[in-house]
Amino acid sequence: MEYFDYILSCYNEDLVISSPEIIRKIDEMVVGLLALDPAKEAWSTFPLFNVHGSGRISFQKLHQDLLKNGLIYIESSENEGTDYSMFNATVLKQQQPDHGLELIEKTFGQKVINLNLQDTVIEILNNNEMGFSAEEKEFEKFLVIQSKQEVLDRLINRGNKSFGYSSGANNSLNELLDNNPGICEEASIVERDISSLSWKVNYLVERDGKTACHSRKFLISGKKIVLNLYHPEVRQLVELSRINTSLSAHWAMAMCFSDPKLLPHITPDAREDILLIDAMSRINADGDFIPYRESVQTDDTFLDFLRNCRTKEEDDLPF
Repeated sequence: MEYFDYILSCYNEDLVISSPEIIRKIDEMVVGLLALDPAKEAWSTFPLFNVHGSGRISFQKLHQDLLKNGLIYIESSENEGTDYSMFNATVLKQQQPDHGLELIEKTFGQKVINLNLQDTVIEILNNNEMGFSAEEKEFEKFLVIQSKQEVLDRLINRGNKSFGYSSGANNSLNELLDNNPGICEEASIVERDISSLSWKVNYLVERDGKTACHSRKFLISGKKIVLNLYHPEVRQLVELSRINTSLSAHWAMAMCFSDPKLLPHITPDAREDILLIDAMSRINADGDFIPYRESVQTDDTFLDFLRNCRTKEEDDLPF
């Protein structure tokens, strides 16, 4: 610690100009110290990282910017014509102290967007220019997965009086769900992961921050899922929301969950259960998800719907 303080006392502009090799070694030492103890003020406040729009900033300042903006960018090596002043967060230059970028990516994980990767896409940097239509805003509101317990409590214990459930139907429904561990067991295992996700819509662009991306349906950014309004399939779902917003939102999330990169530890059966619970949550007194409200007026019809949503290998359950 005293040795580091002594080095800092010698650190000045003349040293930077006259002895670049010494500065390089000091920078490498700071990177190593940060890897051991990033909270230590002596080196966490040392100006270390080269960023666009200013000189060098410290690890502490970089962390503060991350908390404020939610992410950090690393510039592309092929960045001709890119205006990084338009980006909505700190942009690190490629030229950094040895192992500096490795430290940043290891420390901050998915919050670091590396624009040097060929397939990198990001959210549009200034969506005030694009704006969102009333349909897009309404569609986004329905991108919510309710908790399994909330859905089952409503269906089993309270029911929906508009459907005219009898106590016998509630008992039959309860028996169906109790005998179907896929619905009641697997979904509960991953419920915490699912509830931590946030869903939104936005326009995705290529790594220059301007070119529209038409190939990616959605972007996974940590716990945030961003549906790409430039993609034709997402656009169709937004158009469908004019007719049935709840149904179109369900299909949008089903599209995302069909990609194993979203929560890769979740089994295919659990994904199916998640979507089944979501479908059940969207069947309400207004007839969402059901073409004709009359089709859910009888107890047997609704129970048949649940049976068909989850096919079991064993014999059909008796009713």
